[in-house]
Amino acid sequence: MSSSSPPALAEPIADGTQVNILQRHDSWCEVTLVAPGRPENGQRGFVRTIYINEEPAAREPVFEEKNPPGPHHMTGLIQSILHITADSKFGTSTTTAVRRFQQSKGLPQTGKVDRATGEALGLTNWMNGKDRVLAAPFSETSQTAWHFKSLTKDGFFSHWPDAPRVLSNPLTARALRTNNPGAINRASWRKSFPGFVGNTHSDGSDDDNVTMVFSSPEYGVAAWRFWFWRNVPNKISATVAQIVEFYRGGGPPAEPYLRDYYKYSNGLLDRNTVVQFNDNEQMFLLARSVFSHEASYWFPLSDEQFRTGIRIGMEHIEREKNESMRERITRNAYEFGVSAADAMADFLPR
Repeated sequence: MSSSSPPALAEPIADGTQVNILQRHDSWCEVTLVAPGRPENGQRGFVRTIYINEEPAAREPVFEEKNPPGPHHMTGLIQSILHITADSKFGTSTTTAVRRFQQSKGLPQTGKVDRATGEALGLTNWMNGKDRVLAAPFSETSQTAWHFKSLTKDGFFSHWPDAPRVLSNPLTARALRTNNPGAINRASWRKSFPGFVGNTHSDGSDDDNVTMVFSSPEYGVAAWRFWFWRNVPNKISATVAQIVEFYRGGGPPAEPYLRDYYKYSNGLLDRNTVVQFNDNEQMFLLARSVFSHEASYWFPLSDEQFRTGIRIGMEHIEREKNESMRERITRNAYEFGVSAADAMADFLPR
């Protein structure tokens, strides 16, 4: 527990008692009460020490050097913005690069990425959200005003889905600027999906990729979870090696995928690991590994953001399953001449 000892403060209260704050800690402070007494009224003075519990002040995120440096989900993006090697470890070289950046912006040269430095870098972890007005195709509904935010505290998010791609600026990468970490293309189910905003322009490739835009990255993670459920052949489980084959489609070599999935899952996903698709924790690890592999550094979402997105995606899958069941029951009831309401009452919970 950290502590500090500011100069003692003395403040009189109604009866002349002095309140002296001796020292303040993270969650409590030590206080003495000094009452002079009133002899004419027969009141004796006293000195008393008490301890008062305090609600700790909310702490803003600060990204700084660790010893020894370990991977952190925001460090790789910070390093990429600063154009240094993105190993996702905040070490001496990153501290030096941050100091240079701070000097160029007239900021205190602490080597730490606090609110002022982070916002100068273009990061959003200190923002509660951002309102934007978007035209088509970035907004695909009659709604044009959108509120972009992270659904979890201190999380990174984008509010610039319409920004042009600039190779020297990693913040404009499709997966980041659209809040769509899996860069999932425009899908038939998009308008019914929570957080859907619109689409990007085509990337001009032979595949004519048009990426969906979401208001929060957690919704983008959820969309990947839903897309995975709809598109992976076996909807129950698969080994990591089988998942890699699905992703690479006979294209790039498998080894870089396998190596990165192992790395970004902290060694929990090797080629033989069987991933259960209804296990939120395993799907969280898979999502983080897949997106980090594509980014070539730890993807800049916190574990809480990933887990929130996976949970939302699973909830949408369950709704889809229930809707499909209702449709099948209604269709079968129609074919057999049974009241659909009666049929569903037999099979579905009320």
